[in-house]
Amino acid sequence: MAGALGSDFLAALDENQGVDADAGALPELDEALSAAHDSAHQRWPAVDLDGPAFARYLAARATGGTLAGLHTDDLYLACGCAAGDAAAVAAFEAEYGRDIDAVAARFRRTGLDVEDIGQQVREKILVAPAGARPKIADYSGLGFLQNWVRITAVRTFLDATRRAPGRREVGDAGGLMMVADPDDDVELAYLKRHYRAAFKAAFEEAIASLTSQQRNALRSTWSPG
Repeated sequence: MAGALGSDFLAALDENQGVDADAGALPELDEALSAAHDSAHQRWPAVDLDGPAFARYLAARATGGTLAGLHTDDLYLACGCAAGDAAAVAAFEAEYGRDIDAVAARFRRTGLDVEDIGQQVREKILVAPAGARPKIADYSGLGFLQNWVRITAVRTFLDATRRAPGRREVGDAGGLMMVADPDDDVELAYLKRHYRAAFKAAFEEAIASLTSQQRNALRSTWSPG
């Protein structure tokens, strides 16, 4: 594998970002990519991704043309899931299904069908709509995949709550939207008490490594429609 991954990475880097990287750094790049592939395979032993494909996947997400700041183990799993690899999807569920279920538990008292919406979260992340790609392909690798999954789940549940009949939107700190039945202050208090702090902590951790430009892009992406 060594001696090939760097070339695949540089070719994909030029194709995806128009970055003409220094070919003189190829030996070090080969070594770094091989180490990243081996580490990720150890982290997810059931998932066996092609090394060049993984290198190209990383190149599409390598800010500034380097691996610095990327959670390559997490991107390995995301790469497999984006490709529809059954072992990767099974590993994702085993590792992160509990996080989706934990978010669902926060919304159980809203009257939503949380099991159904939890399944929608999984399909949103892992299943590609016609002519598109699964949402997990949007994971940049700049934060932990676990936090990205949690945020995706929370936003999906919030959107479902916001669309529920007989509910209105109310402002929430940080530019997010909370929703409540106009006559149900108990439910609103529950959501504020059990949801806000947990989401705020997860969200702040997930975006801690992003630049101002990337934070603005994320805010735009997740703004309520």
